[in-house]
Amino acid sequence: MVPTVENARQADIRRLREMWEEGKASGKPMPVDFDTLREEARQDLVTAQINGR
Repeated sequence: MVPTVENARQADIRRLREMWEEGKASGKPMPVDFDTLREEARQDLVTAQINGR
């Protein structure tokens, strides 16, 4: 079967629905401190670069 734009679209919709359900099932929403989140991500990046990943 040759993939088509419609097949790809349906696959995208299916995956979005799965992710939506996973998000809903993960519990109540909580506030996010984006400054802290960015700093943690930067530290992870530095660690990965040091370890050659």
